[in-house]
This record gives sequence, C-alpha cells and structure tokens, in this order.
Amino acid sequence: MNRNNNDARFLIIFSDLGDILNINEPELVEKLALKYKLKITNVISKLSEQNLTNNLDPLKNYKKESKIIIYELKRII
Repeated sequence: MNRNNNDARFLIIFSDLGDILNINEPELVEKLALKYKLKITNVISKLSEQNLTNNLDPLKNYKKESKIIIYELKRII
C-alpha cells in the first residue's frame, strides 16, 4: 500500500471454511484490520462454487456451506 496515498484501498479474498471448521480465530480479518489501522469499507459474500463430485472428500459437506468473502479495506488516517 502506498503510504503517501490516503485513498489507497486493497482487497482480501477470504474463505470461511476455517470458521466453519472452528480452526480460525473468530473475527480474524476484523482483528487484523484494527491491528494494522485499516478500516473495512465493503464486504461481499458469495457461496463457494466448488466442484464437489469427489465423494471421498471428508470436507465435502462443509465445503457445500462455505462462502468466499471479499473485504475491501482502506487505511485509517
């Protein structure tokens, strides 16, 4: 991120599969945003469209419920 540009924004693409499996720290992206003085300005969430034809995948049922989340962040001045 350009330190001289106060309007700089960036995106984080995040899967909530770790949340579903209880292996992520709760509100991980929100906590990191605070730590690094960033503000979440937009959030878009969409069901993951994975090819789930592999019946041997032990995570298949969890993956059906997982979402892809896009966070837009901006630096706090």
